[in-house]
Amino acid sequence: MVNDYNVLMKDLPLNELMAATDMDGIRNALANIFTHMRKLRNTKYPTGRALRFVEAISKDVFTQMLKVLGTRRLMNIPMADFDNLMTQCFAVFSTWNDEYDKLATLMRELSKKKRDEQLKLTWRLNPRHKKLENRLDQMRVFRR
Repeated sequence: MVNDYNVLMKDLPLNELMAATDMDGIRNALANIFTHMRKLRNTKYPTGRALRFVEAISKDVFTQMLKVLGTRRLMNIPMADFDNLMTQCFAVFSTWNDEYDKLATLMRELSKKKRDEQLKLTWRLNPRHKKLENRLDQMRVFRR
């Protein structure tokens, strides 16, 4: 069982996410993480646990984005810089949504194969970065 889980956890590029110093780095790391997560197909890793793991990745994305955004005073920077930064931020959110949809489809297929009835109860994901996305959208509307 450990060797089976090790296939998924080995070489997972989380350090790439935590070392990212700009939004493009976060976006690329996120794409690499989700690409690696497709290895779920080859393991017996529990789907419910995989969902909690994706939530933890969302928390890491949230933390890293705050670190990058914390170096800027968003309400005081020139509008052109602000728009550029918001474009990069929303590219990260878009990457998350696209990659998560692909992973969710994969996990649904796996749960159908396993006939995992309890998964239906735990399918709700509470991504931590969604609050940041809403807040940045409000800030973007306010600055216009």
